[in-house]
Amino acid sequence: MSVIQNPDSDEARELAKWNQPYRYQEYPVRMYLASRPVLGGPPEFESVKADDREEANLRSRGWGRGQFKAVELLEARELALATAAAERTHAERFMGDKAKAEARQADAATDAHVGEVPVTPIRRRAGRPKKIS
Repeated sequence: MSVIQNPDSDEARELAKWNQPYRYQEYPVRMYLASRPVLGGPPEFESVKADDREEANLRSRGWGRGQFKAVELLEARELALATAAAERTHAERFMGDKAKAEARQADAATDAHVGEVPVTPIRRRAGRPKKIS
């Protein structure tokens, strides 16, 4: 049997707060980061729950909302790295001998693609040479 309440009473106003219809809230969200195993194979996933502020931070670091989005971001990173390596290989055709030696040294230092050779600063003399009297 139901109870009839005066809508102006404190109890009725409090019950009205609790009897609201369900509203979908998007957060917290599960974010995924895909990575490739060292020996190859299907991608591996790392996941974390995030609120709206954390989600923006994670998105800037390559995390995606859902596993499919994480795989898309992984493939985009791999494609960008491969493109940079191909562009560097093309640019080697126009490099001098010293620059080619630096590029070979950078390639030998790692097994991964090297999109850019680390810049070696050129040491220049500071100012004019001192006069010897």
